[in-house]
Amino acid sequence: MSAAVSPNIETFPVFPGTNVTSLDPVFVAAKTRVGEYFLTLKDGRKLCWFEDGPADGTPLLLFHGGAEGKYKFIQKAPIPGIRMISIDRPCYGGSSHVPVSYSFHDAADDIRQLTAHLKLDRFAVGGHSIGTCWAQQLAVALHDKVIGVILWATMIDMQHEEITSKIAEGASRPPSIMHPTEGWCGCILHSVFTGLIGKAAKYDFKDNVAAEMKCTQGWDEMKEDKFWISSLVTSLRANTDPDGIIGDACRTLFGKWPFDVRKITCPVYMFHGTKDSDMGSTYPVAPDFAKSLIKHASLEEIYGFGHIACVGPNNRTQSQIIKAVGAMTKSPTN
Repeated sequence: MSAAVSPNIETFPVFPGTNVTSLDPVFVAAKTRVGEYFLTLKDGRKLCWFEDGPADGTPLLLFHGGAEGKYKFIQKAPIPGIRMISIDRPCYGGSSHVPVSYSFHDAADDIRQLTAHLKLDRFAVGGHSIGTCWAQQLAVALHDKVIGVILWATMIDMQHEEITSKIAEGASRPPSIMHPTEGWCGCILHSVFTGLIGKAAKYDFKDNVAAEMKCTQGWDEMKEDKFWISSLVTSLRANTDPDGIIGDACRTLFGKWPFDVRKITCPVYMFHGTKDSDMGSTYPVAPDFAKSLIKHASLEEIYGFGHIACVGPNNRTQSQIIKAVGAMTKSPTN
């Protein structure tokens, strides 16, 4: 692609497998539309998020995956009836640093403060990848507030009492020796995770999308969409703090989740790519195990899609959100 681009639109080397070399102007306009908001928490840290959709819409708090940021969920247009609140989790994007020891109890307290600030009494939660761990944990911790859960590329509690070695292996749990802070081979994962930061600064995302590029219909669809690629690039460049992904791994892949997901009583909707092979969410073992614990959950497979492309700025994602939130608001439990 050799056409000149406006100097006020960020440019980057050719994204692997695409012809996109600059941020899509439609994406830049959407980024302006959704804004960027900050809350100073009680301890002085800041939480950052964007908002999209009608102020009186059903609130949906969204949590991105590891090595990403809030723009994972940006849409080309607001979703009718949905007040989307997409949050930079601590250590990512505009949100403040937290130590690796930050827990899901701490996360629940942060979200209590945020929702109180936003005057939200009831809301839905959703997440992608590691963000699904947040959504599931918050559904238990804030059970009196959460009306429902949407999960894309569902991760599972690898230390749950009902997990077996066969399930753990099938869901691609890394061995304990790979623990990034406690394992004797932890330097390997630590190096891989933190190495993504330097690569993102250079717009080198080959490692992030390698599995998507190999085998999925999702990548074929995504790589042709300049808005999609622009949102992915911008999201991945929110990964600038090494304690972000290291803390994520310690809490989710290696740590016992403090809130038992079997206690989730609100509606749960899972959307999972049949080509997902990521750690903790490998299909079909991870979604099947999640459904065995949350027996009332709805599971919908996305055929030919991998880990990253199962959610994005497209009609399919919008339809999934509208369907899930619509069912939540009609649920007798709400």
